[in-house]
Amino acid sequence: NETGETVYLTHMKASWDSPEVYYSEITLRVLGGNNYGTIWHCEEHNNVRLGSGEVAMFNQGKVVALPPQRNVRVEIRGFRASRQYPGGGSANIRNTGFTIEFWAAPLKYEPMFVPG
Repeated sequence: NETGETVYLTHMKASWDSPEVYYSEITLRVLGGNNYGTIWHCEEHNNVRLGSGEVAMFNQGKVVALPPQRNVRVEIRGFRASRQYPGGGSANIRNTGFTIEFWAAPLKYEPMFVPG
C-alpha cells in the first residue's frame, strides 16, 4: 500500500495464462501487521474452486485493513484439475506467472440516487 491511508481490501482476482486449473483457498498476511489467515475458501461457496480471472469475495464479508506503506503476503492453495472440491488431481504450477488484483472498499459509503 503506497498510499498515505489505510486501504480496506474486500475481493481478490488471480489470473494466469495456463494451465487450466482451479484453487480452493486464499490466505493473506499483512507484513509487519495482522495475519488474516484464510480469507477465502471454496467450502463457503458451494465447494466450487475458482479459476483464472474469477473474483473471490472474502468469506463472510471479511475485510482486510492494509495500513499505509505495508505489503501483503498472499498464498493461493489447493490447485486441482477439477473445479469441484475436494476431488481432482493435483496441479503443479510453480513456474506459472500470476497477476493478483485486489479490490478495496471506499473509506465511507455514499448515498446514491437512482432515478426511476
